[in-house]
Amino acid sequence: MSDDWQISPYERSRRAPLHFWARADNARFTAYILSKAAKLETVSAMADDIGYGGTPSIATYEAFVREASLSLELIIKGVIAQRLEVGEKLGVTSVPANHNVPQLWDHAKLPKPSDADYGRLVQARVYLMWASRYPAPLKDEHGDKDSEEIQRYATERLPNSKLFRKPRSFAWDDIRRIYSVVHDCFWEIRNAHFP
Repeated sequence: MSDDWQISPYERSRRAPLHFWARADNARFTAYILSKAAKLETVSAMADDIGYGGTPSIATYEAFVREASLSLELIIKGVIAQRLEVGEKLGVTSVPANHNVPQLWDHAKLPKPSDADYGRLVQARVYLMWASRYPAPLKDEHGDKDSEEIQRYATERLPNSKLFRKPRSFAWDDIRRIYSVVHDCFWEIRNAHFP
């Protein structure tokens, strides 16, 4: 007999794969809307309506990277929760309560991402930890480590240059592709155990 009746409703939610999936899907939808909003003329009109003094395209992009990163974190956590629910042995016994997207990817036993997509997972971690919310990380050494990882994984050399690098894209198509890999894995596991 299962001990599920003995756990709190909060713990039940922390273990529920479909809770993660639903919130990931909401964040993914919002990221999509935000990716389109930056190009709409109505966004500038709305900025004028409220006396917004910033740049609407920058504001919507910052919101996009937050929601896109959150969608990846949550769908990956959904896979972890799903694997745990069906009794798979992972390097964790519960869904980790952190924003370390590349580490979560490993815990979820997802397919090895391309170097470019691994860089995007690093970017998502940095956005979630501080870059899309605060002007700087809490500790200087965290910022130095993040800068090194971004330089190493989230940039690529310019053609015919040994010195100059450009950032990898972190756009809707990138997020959609990475999210799809995780989403498909989630449903493959779920459908195999709960047909």
